[in-house]
Amino acid sequence: MINDQIKTTGFILSSVSLGFNTFACLISCIVFLIIIYHLYYNHVKRDDKITVVLCAHIYLTILTCSSMLSSMNIRSMLGDLYNQSFDSSWCIFSGYLSSILLGMLYWNFFNQAFYRLIRIVYSQNRRLQSLKLYVILPFIELIIVTSIVLCILLPLNGFIMPFKERTWFLTILDIKCMEIEFGESEPRSVLILQYNNESTTVQL
Repeated sequence: MINDQIKTTGFILSSVSLGFNTFACLISCIVFLIIIYHLYYNHVKRDDKITVVLCAHIYLTILTCSSMLSSMNIRSMLGDLYNQSFDSSWCIFSGYLSSILLGMLYWNFFNQAFYRLIRIVYSQNRRLQSLKLYVILPFIELIIVTSIVLCILLPLNGFIMPFKERTWFLTILDIKCMEIEFGESEPRSVLILQYNNESTTVQL
């Protein structure tokens, strides 16, 4: 009963999350295509072109991240409906990739704030206002974020699926032996079970 309630709750949460991620994916895709069209078919000033490129980086990262999260939600819903296990290398890779994309999203916001600072405070420095700099910068940051995430999460096995605990309901028909022990505060019972010529102890 409790397991069914957990599955139902997980399915509802995954469905809501899938709806939000799908909506974010559609909106970011539409905005990204509008930005690309505006960048290539309209005459944009050099300073404004950098702002447009930075916005394109943000929406492209949101599009990729929301697509990855939608895929994870779909796998979670299939697991709740059909009791399928997705404990695979692709699932673990998706966890690492989502962390990298989240880090890239923060870096994109940082790049936009950094460009606004340079444009206002150091407006005479043209090298820091180069379009090529802000086109190449995300690739450099991607290498940095990937290195940081892998160095921190890989040694800790950050996305390794834990062993799934199961609750077994046993019907005991014939008790061979029972040992009773008294602890310091209250009695404790240890039941010795034998199955297929193998014995095990169960604390009651």
